[in-house]
Amino acid sequence: MKKLEALTQEQINKFPVYVEKWLKIGLNTTNPLNKPKIEECLNEVYKTAGLTSPKDFMYLQSPLQGCIEANKLCKLNDIKDQIYQAGYGLQDAGWLSFYDFFINECFEVVKNINQIKPLIKLASLCGWWWPFKNLVIVTENPIFISLKNGVLHNDNEMAIKYSDGFGVYALNGIRMPAHYVITPSIELSVIDIMKESNVDIRRELLRKVGLTRFIKETNAKILDTLTIQLNHKSSCVYQLLDVNLGNNINARVLKMDNPSIDAVHVEGVEDNCETIKEALAWRNGFEKYEPPITLT
Repeated sequence: MKKLEALTQEQINKFPVYVEKWLKIGLNTTNPLNKPKIEECLNEVYKTAGLTSPKDFMYLQSPLQGCIEANKLCKLNDIKDQIYQAGYGLQDAGWLSFYDFFINECFEVVKNINQIKPLIKLASLCGWWWPFKNLVIVTENPIFISLKNGVLHNDNEMAIKYSDGFGVYALNGIRMPAHYVITPSIELSVIDIMKESNVDIRRELLRKVGLTRFIKETNAKILDTLTIQLNHKSSCVYQLLDVNLGNNINARVLKMDNPSIDAVHVEGVEDNCETIKEALAWRNGFEKYEPPITLT
């Protein structure tokens, strides 16, 4: 097989075509499903894998229903484990787009990956699916998808929703408990937000209520400030805050810029930290502060 060293400019110019194609597939909310085409494609998937074609097909409304029915046939310790046993249909768009490009644009070099073609076709036809010996469980596409900057996001309701009411709440690509999204920001307690253990969820909640309100409601006092700059483009401002968590409880909090996603992180540190460098050393598990190699 000839080694592919680089893409031609003509091939590179095709990138937008595949981006548009696979975004359309990945964001497909078309229902009802075309069952004859799906079954024809699944027969091809089984044949390519050297398996006997399935005899029956079960069509369901959402991945949740699919997990439940799949677990009846193949019981795992936790029904959530069925998530990892599925094919993801339209949600396989990310990695299938890669192979679709090379199959079509580099066919003279790339060999022996045509077996993936049935999966590429299937992605444009359905949602999640579970293969069994004589049965395939197939689920519908979502009925609604909301994005912001290319990731799941909706400030008020589900970011992805299925016809049976199942769906996912998300803020800036981070999956969120429903009440954090549907509760107006004015009704969210800053103190309760600080008790949230998940760093990503806490960050999005702080972004939702706003840093100004956080500072005000916790009577935060700035103890130390440090700007770390590794080059002319990337820098982070750190602040060590003393905040009031209520009930006469104060805590030390490290506030950090995250330039890669234009957000601010806030997390607790040891109460005896008096400087940013002490707080960073404690956070990173070091005895003393060590400057970062890169900023992310």
